[in-house]
Amino acid sequence: VDMDSFNEKMEIARGLSRVDKILDSIEEKEYDDLLKVKEGLVYDPYTESDAIETEVIAYQNKFDNGTGILLKVNPFYKASGGQVSDTGEIILGDDKYEVQNINSKNIIEIPKTELNELPVKAVARIDIPRRLSIQRNHSATHIMHEALRRVLGSHVKQMGSYLDDKLLRFDFPHFHKLKPQEITDIEQIVNDKVKEKIAVYSEEMPIEKANTIPHVKKFFGEKYGEIVRVVFIDDKFSVEFCGGTHVKDTSDIGLFKIVREESISAGTRRIFARTGEGIIDYINERTAEIEKLASELPEKYADNFNLAISEFKKDFDGTDFKNTEILASLIKYHDSTIVSLLDLREKYQEEKRQLEKQLAKQKVQSAAGSIDELIISAKDVSGLKLITGEFTVDNTDELKELGDKLREKMGSAVGLIYSVIDGKIGLCAVVSDDLVKQKKLSAGKIAGDVAKILGGGGGGKPHLATAGGKDVTKIIEALDALPGIIQKYL
Repeated sequence: VDMDSFNEKMEIARGLSRVDKILDSIEEKEYDDLLKVKEGLVYDPYTESDAIETEVIAYQNKFDNGTGILLKVNPFYKASGGQVSDTGEIILGDDKYEVQNINSKNIIEIPKTELNELPVKAVARIDIPRRLSIQRNHSATHIMHEALRRVLGSHVKQMGSYLDDKLLRFDFPHFHKLKPQEITDIEQIVNDKVKEKIAVYSEEMPIEKANTIPHVKKFFGEKYGEIVRVVFIDDKFSVEFCGGTHVKDTSDIGLFKIVREESISAGTRRIFARTGEGIIDYINERTAEIEKLASELPEKYADNFNLAISEFKKDFDGTDFKNTEILASLIKYHDSTIVSLLDLREKYQEEKRQLEKQLAKQKVQSAAGSIDELIISAKDVSGLKLITGEFTVDNTDELKELGDKLREKMGSAVGLIYSVIDGKIGLCAVVSDDLVKQKKLSAGKIAGDVAKILGGGGGGKPHLATAGGKDVTKIIEALDALPGIIQKYL
């Protein structure tokens, strides 16, 4: 490991932590009057109840879109350590107010309102399903952190994280892309810990005591107080300083799956993973991907897949995220199905390409039958034979192929054939070898000059060149000018 680079990355992580703290400080000061109240406040985001009776003891209207209220007891988690804030509602009498933001540990922002009498009784109702999903991702992050160290090495440290109810994201120093087997091994360690149903608990203790716990982890750059909260997930596996919310035991996490791994800078990797109901969402997303791939195939390939997916969606609806073995099998099935569909799509596309080539070949052969007639009707330009004609082709390659056939048959001559392709004029000029050598004529120059009349350009080799123009209406003008263009180069 390059220790200089490693230390540099650690400094960046510390810097980001300091930035987060500055932003938090600015946010808290939005309701500066409320910050003056210090006594009698309780911050307890670890409650298991979805509704907590509390009081609004002060409020402040500072902005057009919000009111800051100071709760005596606040059960809403304030974003910290990568975990997002809780959401929910405040109930004041018969009125309900959506929680817009958690500004500090006891200041909650709700839609703008006026309160006549203080204190006023309130009920704080947390969005518990969302909280539980966040907890699954947070506990899984702790387990994954240790799994990363055991698979990749002790240099792995948390450089940043983000976790909400949908996914978890974890940044760490590592100098190589993770190998498929390493990802499998990390997932296996985490899912084994889930199956063990390990009790997850926390303790608050003096930091001096916490620092003596073997292999305890803490975020680099974080300044901790005298008392810290330590989360234990198997005392011999994962012990970490943490103020976040967590599951009761690891079986609550459900299946753990790494869905993406990438580099975010030199020497820094980022992992995205899902757990719990996020796995249900992941499988549904993969199902939609299969449907999209199947829709790109003809019926002879897609029918069986569409039927299977239709039946699967019926059976999958309502699946419990704790059925980890079933979900793991479904993910493997979906992965193999997607691989099969990608192979079929490539096979279909190759068949389509070959068919298009065959049709193009037949089209060129059919068009080539009129070349003899063009040669017979050739014009004389200063003693040289000039052959022109229009063809119907789909692309410049087909026109060029016809140019080759014209050149094979025309003898000593100059030829210019053209076609309207996608609303534009395609040109192909050819010159026989004797005229290239003896008269110094160049198909590239001739094609280029004609194309200019048509509002385009192009060129190529002396014996054969392609060009194009935008103005289809000037093709007659260009053909009339062609003899003069040839004479210019004689």
